[in-house]
Amino acid sequence: MTVPYHFYYENPAGQLLEHPNGYAVLRYAAGKRSPIELQGLLTHLGQLLLRRGWTRFLSDTRLMEPLTETEKDWVTTHWHDGKIARPPHLQGVILAATNAVTRLGIGQVLRHATPNNIHYHTLTDEAEAHRYLAGLAAS
Repeated sequence: MTVPYHFYYENPAGQLLEHPNGYAVLRYAAGKRSPIELQGLLTHLGQLLLRRGWTRFLSDTRLMEPLTETEKDWVTTHWHDGKIARPPHLQGVILAATNAVTRLGIGQVLRHATPNNIHYHTLTDEAEAHRYLAGLAAS
């Protein structure tokens, strides 16, 4: 059975969808992207979460290219530190990238997430990720 996602935003870095169970789904695209495109995608994620009053999201990094040093720095200093408008406390599930270098870079960025600010859980199976998010308190 296919879940009827609602489209929210898309650029070359990926697309942002609204899941009917009350959380955002961020699907990173395969291929190259600019740091500005990644910033735009995460900025729109923050806006969607605020608009809907949600604190849960799925980040599908399976097809994602490795993060550049510029992107790692921006995610750490802007997304994780809350300089981008978003709910102050988030629960995210990351679908692990198939590319080992991408997984390593994401792991480096996640180590800088404030534990009480964004709680991440990494999985490899999409169905399991949706079940995990469904089991968290909706907000």
